[in-house]
Amino acid sequence: MPTDISLSTWQTLLQPEYKDLRHQAEHSDPEAVSSIQRLRKHWPQELVHAALELADARRRAQKKLPDHWQTIVANRPGIEMASSQALSRYKAVRLGTTLSSDQPLHDLCCGIGADAMAFVQAGLSVIGIDHDPVSAWMCAHNAGCSTQACDVRDILESVTAFHLDPSRRAADGSRRMPQLSDMSPSIEFVEELHNLNIPGCTKLAPGISPDDLPTGQVEYISENSTMTQAVLWTTHFAEPGVQATMIHPSRGTHHLTDFFTLPSPPPPPLGPLQRFIHTADPAAERARLLGTLCQVTNTVMPHAALGLFTSDQAVDNPWLTPFEVLDCVPWRQSKVKSLLKELNAGIVEIKTRGRAVDPDQIQRKLRGKGDIPLTIFIHRFDTAVRAIITRRLNQPFGDDQNA
Repeated sequence: MPTDISLSTWQTLLQPEYKDLRHQAEHSDPEAVSSIQRLRKHWPQELVHAALELADARRRAQKKLPDHWQTIVANRPGIEMASSQALSRYKAVRLGTTLSSDQPLHDLCCGIGADAMAFVQAGLSVIGIDHDPVSAWMCAHNAGCSTQACDVRDILESVTAFHLDPSRRAADGSRRMPQLSDMSPSIEFVEELHNLNIPGCTKLAPGISPDDLPTGQVEYISENSTMTQAVLWTTHFAEPGVQATMIHPSRGTHHLTDFFTLPSPPPPPLGPLQRFIHTADPAAERARLLGTLCQVTNTVMPHAALGLFTSDQAVDNPWLTPFEVLDCVPWRQSKVKSLLKELNAGIVEIKTRGRAVDPDQIQRKLRGKGDIPLTIFIHRFDTAVRAIITRRLNQPFGDDQNA
């Protein structure tokens, strides 16, 4: 994404004689005017600006790119738009199972090269393409691959396989633009790639509907139980069915797939609330695979729109997080607070959806003085709002610590 820092300024900043500036910028408070003034006494203003931008970008990259944040060259918008290290490596593996070693992969709209770094490390032959010369240069520096600064449409004839990360931000980089119609290049460009039978994948916003996309396989990916992105795989990269993928630091990487014909996934079976309820990783719900997950885990849902699964036994499955039901009552704050006191509740976690309640406000009001952390699901069951009082199974309750 273009910024107000020129390519020549970035290139100058990386020269050995400005190592001390980079070091001091990393240890300066960017909010302190005195820190900035101190730097400007010794170095040109435009280099100080770039050094502070680089330091800010590296700080923001610590969690997203843990193996590269100390050496990556990037600006803040580039880091915000970049895929995480874990997700890039996952895509690199999937791409590598199909691409031959001598088949170049064009990383279209490559940005600072977060995906390209993983692709190169996986042994793929990568060419980064970005219309912004600064981004193309950063990609070349970070990934060690060849790059071109041009419009991706201008090199279409040379593309034999691609990874495309369309821009989904306003022109000034100020806000995200989640609508499919807002991305650049447009969805029509993706359709053109598909019509030319060019294999590849396109990174999309996680809220996208598969009904709005060209033919291919849509994969919804979550990281650490948070939706991250959707990926459209086309031609021979595509596998049958919509897929949900979860990448979790402790649970590992798992896939959930069904082979239904869109837009009619199997509906989840419904049933009464039982001793345990479970929440699902959001990728399964976004991929419309709740019915499939019920079949896999032998559970039912107490309501079709609440994303909860219930069973008389706790389910040991990476897609589900189990809670033991302690009580279920009509939602009245005073009644629930009284029950929580009897349960020796301390910290209370509120889970809700559809604005049934304000979770932050209710959490403060229900927090008790006890020792037991509890989770309360406050949901609207059609016209009635109910509170399901639970505890996570890894949290002891009373004398029963093995349930």
